[in-house]
Amino acid sequence: MSGKWHLGFSKWESTPTFRGFDSFLGFYSGGEDYFTHQTSGAYDFRRDGTPRCGRNCSEIDSADEGVYSTTVFTREAIRVIGSHDPSSPLFLYLAYQGVHAPAEVPQSYVDPYNKTIPDPKRRTFAGMLSAVDEGIQNVTQALKQKGMLEETLIVFTSDNGGPIYGGDAVGARNWPLRGGKHSIWEGGVRATAFITGHGIADAVKGTEYNSLMHGADWLPTLSSVAGYPLTGTLPLDGVSQWGQISGSEDRATPPRSGLVLGNSTNLCSWPVGDPRRSRYETAAAVQDAKLGCGFGIREGPWKLVQGYGGTPDWWCNTSKAGDKKHCRALPQMRHDCPEGWCLFNVEKDPWELDECSKTHQTVAKQLQDRMSSMLQSYTQYEEDKACPPVSYATDPKVGKTWEPWC
Repeated sequence: MSGKWHLGFSKWESTPTFRGFDSFLGFYSGGEDYFTHQTSGAYDFRRDGTPRCGRNCSEIDSADEGVYSTTVFTREAIRVIGSHDPSSPLFLYLAYQGVHAPAEVPQSYVDPYNKTIPDPKRRTFAGMLSAVDEGIQNVTQALKQKGMLEETLIVFTSDNGGPIYGGDAVGARNWPLRGGKHSIWEGGVRATAFITGHGIADAVKGTEYNSLMHGADWLPTLSSVAGYPLTGTLPLDGVSQWGQISGSEDRATPPRSGLVLGNSTNLCSWPVGDPRRSRYETAAAVQDAKLGCGFGIREGPWKLVQGYGGTPDWWCNTSKAGDKKHCRALPQMRHDCPEGWCLFNVEKDPWELDECSKTHQTVAKQLQDRMSSMLQSYTQYEEDKACPPVSYATDPKVGKTWEPWC
């Protein structure tokens, strides 16, 4: 693995080489400076060179201080490919930091857009994306030089829609979809992806795969690609979609008909009136407990939102959220959603312009019952009471560095 982890780091056993990876170069946390590799006042850039590396094995990668992270992660991926024996399988997880906040990229990647993109934030975003694009090209070339490309399946995916509001908004646009990251509107939950390479039938190459898919489906899907049976695991929310994606099974019978969407803003864990809620809800919504916790459900073409779908909840064709010329604001959610529920047909109306619960009351009631049933198994995250206290290591070059922490 090379890149951003952000999947648990309160103890060494939660870091990548204890989770199945043979090696790791990157950072454990969720975001940091692209050049200094600092986050929350300490350095977070590690090289874990062997399985179950951990303490006394994990090395602080101070040599890459000042080097742009996209460049570092590409270089590591190419190193892994170059040292790999092509006669055995390879799973390479390359989790680029780009195009996550903060908005940083070497100026040479921004300059080509000086005349074509007037918005400076958007220019920087384009430069960050170009650096990732270049990295993918270089990794693909390394696979080709090693003679591995024709036997490789490449999956490119995002994890959410672009952030268009708040501290992590760095120039993304989700137009014409509504909202963005941190919301369960389509602009927040639709993620861009493509799959190419080995194992895909000629008949479906170059086609769009339009079946409903959730991020939880990647585990069983990629396990199917590898021929690895998921027996003996805990119950999975994901389902394999490899048969339909690859063209070996009929796409007319998709493996998933629905899914539940959860707002990432922790509304359920904050009581009504808590000031943290006001960052994500309108003043009216904060006072209205019936607006719930911001869950949604998809069944076929239908999408039901319970309560508040989250901020941002507008449409913007610009990276400047306050630009009224290019943004359409919404009325208060309590007026927009009858009785605290919104219903959309997101196949006919992916922009979520037409709230139709009054004209499709039977569908709305069925989805409300379905959601209530599914949420019976919902478990709110609880802090690990055995989590160790914050600790640091020290490096002579970069100073204070993070050890695993809560």
